[in-house]
Amino acid sequence: NPHVLHLGCGTSRWCELLENELPGCSVTHLDASTEATKVLRARLPESASIITADATLGLPFARGTFDAVVDKGAIDVFFATGQHQAAATVMAEVARVLKKAKNFGAGESSGGGPSGGPSGGESSHGESSQGGVYYMVSGESPELRVPSFQSAAKASGTRWKVTSQDASLPDPQYQTFLFTGTLER
Repeated sequence: NPHVLHLGCGTSRWCELLENELPGCSVTHLDASTEATKVLRARLPESASIITADATLGLPFARGTFDAVVDKGAIDVFFATGQHQAAATVMAEVARVLKKAKNFGAGESSGGGPSGGPSGGESSHGESSQGGVYYMVSGESPELRVPSFQSAAKASGTRWKVTSQDASLPDPQYQTFLFTGTLER
């Protein structure tokens, strides 16, 4: 079964979404805040995997543990506040805990990579030269976020192919983008 890391989960409703909408997946929710993980333990089923750990100090998982990492704003905080070393450290840790490439993602088809998935159906997730998948949700535009992502990746010694798409809801109060980082090994 695919294993997904929900990085910097906080107490958002994304926790329930990932638990309920990824059938057959094992989801691990991780946050540095003991208060956030305490709230989640009270709210999610007892079987949910919830871990308190600071990603800037290293992720408590073996190399290649996860098929995907989902991040709704965790690394965005480091980008927005100019904490470049923290962002680079987290990028290196994400790269370390991701498995080698698999055809994994929304709308997976038998013909290879996701069809209509996060990169608009032009995914290269199944190419053997690439590694795991990092999904980051941000309110910042690609013009701001992609250079930040690439700078952190370079500083961490990792290489990523980054794509983005507008993921805003109809009549959005805020514009939202989904960034997909495919690790190149």
